[in-house]
Amino acid sequence: MNMPTQPLFLAILLTLNSMTVYSEEFFGEFLDPLEGTFITEANPRPVFRIAQDFRFKDPNGLLWMTPKNTDVDGASIPQFFWSIIGGPFEGQYINASVIHDHYCETKERMPHDTHRTFYYGMRGVDVSKWRAILNQLAVSRFVPSWRLENRMVLDTSCISQSCYSTSSFE
Repeated sequence: MNMPTQPLFLAILLTLNSMTVYSEEFFGEFLDPLEGTFITEANPRPVFRIAQDFRFKDPNGLLWMTPKNTDVDGASIPQFFWSIIGGPFEGQYINASVIHDHYCETKERMPHDTHRTFYYGMRGVDVSKWRAILNQLAVSRFVPSWRLENRMVLDTSCISQSCYSTSSFE
């Protein structure tokens, strides 16, 4: 290597070495293994009873939990699609569907947030982006919407220039 190219080569090498490398996008993580038993006598189709609390932490740090002994009916896939997509308790989306089923049943969080967490859960276990979007659109379109029943009320009271806030549910 001749002299004029050595500084250029060194500059390129240092630039490449100092470049920031970004990791893959983080969609959240399931904190527990999914364990439970099938209840086959459930009607109209079998359900899965969760044996222990099943938790998902979304990419914003919000914890979503399906408590133990909760019954879920798996992914809400019409039966005529089972041969293409898989059954309600198959596939990589089962963990996300357990969290989604619970919050659709309890209506503790807004539908938009619940459906978005379904997407995060699928992407967190490497479901392809197009499939996760398709599944999220399906639940957003076909799962009945709801409004939160309980509203949080913030009450502030001040006594001699000291203010205190308390929150309660209506």
